[in-house]
Amino acid sequence: MSSSALYKVVTELMSAKYEVVQPLGNGVFGTVYLVKDSRGTEMAMKKIQWHRERAGYDSAIRESKAFALTRHHAHVVECIDGYADENYAYIVMEYCDGGNLNKYMLARQFNYQENLQIMLQLADAVSFLHHNEILHRDLRPHNILIKKAAKRSGPS
Repeated sequence: MSSSALYKVVTELMSAKYEVVQPLGNGVFGTVYLVKDSRGTEMAMKKIQWHRERAGYDSAIRESKAFALTRHHAHVVECIDGYADENYAYIVMEYCDGGNLNKYMLARQFNYQENLQIMLQLADAVSFLHHNEILHRDLRPHNILIKKAAKRSGPS
């Protein structure tokens, strides 16, 4: 199958399963979008470009493997789906609707007990990742996501 045919198949598969609502942000290797599935459930989809340089490919593979190892931890974002073609990797993950930790902390009054809970949850998540031999490499308040929904609270 040619690369253009493969791209068309993956693009059609992604658009049949997920509707892109809006871009959420972008980084060095790609863009994150808010998407909805056929039931209307909001999720985040990271589109990682990898055809320009080997580093993008390596980053996408590393992130995909890490997500596969970290499924179902209470304080780590859950990976839901993933696809790849010759140019992009698509990782569909849980959407954290509370923004990042930096904005969350600045938008509220200081609360010792809540701050302690956040730090305990964060330490638990980092410990879990390290136990599974995963090193985040860019752990900072802007990259720690908050989920408001009742399913999970605190950092993800």
